[in-house]
Amino acid sequence: MKRPITIILLAFIALGYVQSQGNKNTNSHFLKFDLSSGLHNFHYSLKHGEKKGGMGYGINLNYHYFFKSNWAIRTGCGLQTFYSEAILNYTHSVPAIDSDNEAYTLNTIYDNWREEQTATMLSIPVGVAYTHQLKDKWHLFSSLGLKAYVPLTARMQSTGGSIETRGSYPQYNVDLYGMPQHNYLTINQSAAKSLDMDVMLAATAELGVMHSFSKINIYAGAYLDYGLTNTNKSSTGDVYEINEYKGLFNSSQVEKIIPLAYGIKLGVICDLSSITTIF
Repeated sequence: MKRPITIILLAFIALGYVQSQGNKNTNSHFLKFDLSSGLHNFHYSLKHGEKKGGMGYGINLNYHYFFKSNWAIRTGCGLQTFYSEAILNYTHSVPAIDSDNEAYTLNTIYDNWREEQTATMLSIPVGVAYTHQLKDKWHLFSSLGLKAYVPLTARMQSTGGSIETRGSYPQYNVDLYGMPQHNYLTINQSAAKSLDMDVMLAATAELGVMHSFSKINIYAGAYLDYGLTNTNKSSTGDVYEINEYKGLFNSSQVEKIIPLAYGIKLGVICDLSSITTIF
């Protein structure tokens, strides 16, 4: 958690230095407001099962300060939503000893078990932007940088399927099931809980075009955010253990979890060059 925050703080210090130097020559700057939509998901690999991504949305406000005619430092903030779904079909087996000191195998059977993970993140980008006039009032806009994701809400919820636990005694050729008093039961009701996630760092890139209307520019572009830090806490154990649903992110079924988002943006860019600011 400390590393992403340190990188962002250093980037802000660099931003302040560039602004102080740039004030000797220019104070060109603008605000960019946009709405984004695309595939926003937690990218991870399942040991057993299938993973699906989903649509996410964002609202962003960024400040750009031009230290050269075409180059700017940018920062800002935004909100982004993330969605992923996992479908589990496997059997988890562990050796155990019962109350009569008999050895047996505890089997946990996941039959089309579905779990969703959702989150709303505060995003804080820092980077550089480049603009280039294409023709008349059309301009190319591009940017590269880093983005910190700060989790505001993060939850998991099961949405279907079943989990069944059975006790297998191979020495007697017997499988015990349908005995809740002995924890051999079938679970098909919904389970939900909050997810504990750290601040994450991502590389971010954007490419688009803007059309000028005096001080206001209409903007359309594409973006990509790719996670650089792993939010997985290296949990052990299975998704479900006796009398406790731990959830996918709190199990050993996933090893690396990073944010991944890409899609399109639509917005406006307001030229603030004629406005006196504190920068």
